[in-house]
Amino acid sequence: MRLRDAALASGLVAASLLAPCRAMALDGRVEAAAVTAMKQAAGEVRANDLASAMLRLARAAKACGTNNCTPTTKAAVLRDLGAVQARAADTDGAVRSFRDALALQPDGELDRRYDGPEARAAWQAVAAERGGEKALSAPDQTPAPVQKKEIPPPLVEPSGPGEPAEPPATTDEDDTEREVPAPPRRAVEGPTPYATWWVGIAGSAEFESLPSSQDVCVLTSSAMPANSNGYYCTNPNGTDFPSQVTGAQNASLLPGQAGAVTGGAHPGDVRGMFAVDYAVSPSFLVGVGNSYPGSAAIGDGHAFSSRLHLEARGTYLFGDAPLASTGFAPMAFVATGAAEFDGHTTTFVSMQNIAGQEPVVAWKTGGPWFLALGGGLRYQFSRRAAFMAAVRANAAFGGVGVLVTYGPEITFQYGF
Repeated sequence: MRLRDAALASGLVAASLLAPCRAMALDGRVEAAAVTAMKQAAGEVRANDLASAMLRLARAAKACGTNNCTPTTKAAVLRDLGAVQARAADTDGAVRSFRDALALQPDGELDRRYDGPEARAAWQAVAAERGGEKALSAPDQTPAPVQKKEIPPPLVEPSGPGEPAEPPATTDEDDTEREVPAPPRRAVEGPTPYATWWVGIAGSAEFESLPSSQDVCVLTSSAMPANSNGYYCTNPNGTDFPSQVTGAQNASLLPGQAGAVTGGAHPGDVRGMFAVDYAVSPSFLVGVGNSYPGSAAIGDGHAFSSRLHLEARGTYLFGDAPLASTGFAPMAFVATGAAEFDGHTTTFVSMQNIAGQEPVVAWKTGGPWFLALGGGLRYQFSRRAAFMAAVRANAAFGGVGVLVTYGPEITFQYGF
């Protein structure tokens, strides 16, 4: 055997005696990525973005696995993760991370960058379990990446004379990767790691399925719609038809030719709204839309007298801390409020002593009260900018029966 081969074999035997469980630092790229993750997480903690820092460090610990990083690097990742968890009031998670860190590096020290009463208490509690107290270290104890160098794990001191030293136990059993802990949902003291106030501009378009009906413009002797579906008619310029001033126009309508509505989907309101949201709590929307322009339905109490859209909304975002990270998040919302809801279609009427047919607009109105359900996707570009696209269904009541509308809604948001 050549001299170099003999030396290599001796080195491997010595390493196997010191670290019989597994070799470490087998992947330099993962090692370097873990060091980078710790530096980036430190910046996120300075910006009070605790959720992002926890997620980044947990992913780095998982990538290190059982044999991709040195014990020193993985212990540092777990140490920093525990400190952030402690700051976020996840004491149980912090204790678990500190316990794993000290199992890998028993002489490890808590980084001063994460010094705080919660982190120090959890660290000293775990150190006490191991029979000692760990002091705080000097600032910035992030290890430099190590490549192609095997470092044996530290050994636990023998418990008695003549007893052999044993390698420390770790949570990675049978090469199983460490489970990534989810960021806690408990409240954090001080500024939150995401924008809490969101203002936005929203727009929606509505459609409704109008029921079929004949003679929709005919009024009763008390100037109420004679049709059972509650249709009102207007001239193309928005004035009431037939006129509410006298009954002559209503009396001149020819039976069977006083306006007809075919069933099916017809356009409803188009709304522009200003929205204010507090986190994922109620959302208050104010806007204007293309509502019923006549006055007869309003006077009869079958339409909202204001063109404002007043809405209170609760929105839930699905996913892992979606407000604290970028990307897509499914969402669902419920809403209630007051607004004008209507659908319309153009029809024609024939009147006595007038040649041909006259165009009119038949309106079905609802409201002012409504309930709404919706769902869609929200994409967060950054911690302060987001876009939402959803489909919503509204049930308006308070007029003639219940009017159901549906359609798309889009929103641009900016957070503070």
